Amino acid sequence: MSKDDFRAEAHRRAEWYLLELEERLDPAAFALFLRVVGGVDAAVRRREEDVDIAMTPWERELFVTELQDELVTLLGLLGFPPDRITAVAGPRGTDVPGTGAADRAGDSEP
Repeated sequence: MSKDDFRAEAHRRAEWYLLELEERLDPAAFALFLRVVGGVDAAVRRREEDVDIAMTPWERELFVTELQDELVTLLGLLGFPPDRITAVAGPRGTDVPGTGAADRAGDSEP
């Protein structure tokens, strides 16, 4: 399989996974998931720069308890090596990296 074929197949699998995930998650959780995916995309593109994904404490908890595994699955479908996925997602049950001062903006659910 060529690199282009692999990329096309990975894109197709990820697209189907996102469609299925949108059906399973409530709208607020899916919106947060897409925001995190956008942050991961920015981190991959910038490589040498930190990327801050601002989250409220409620969003951080939702990400750690429900969405982190979904992110790991999506990144795996896109061909990220497992050791890179761990570095991006952080270990389950820990604070999400990159949620500094911006996370103190609010504590309520959306």
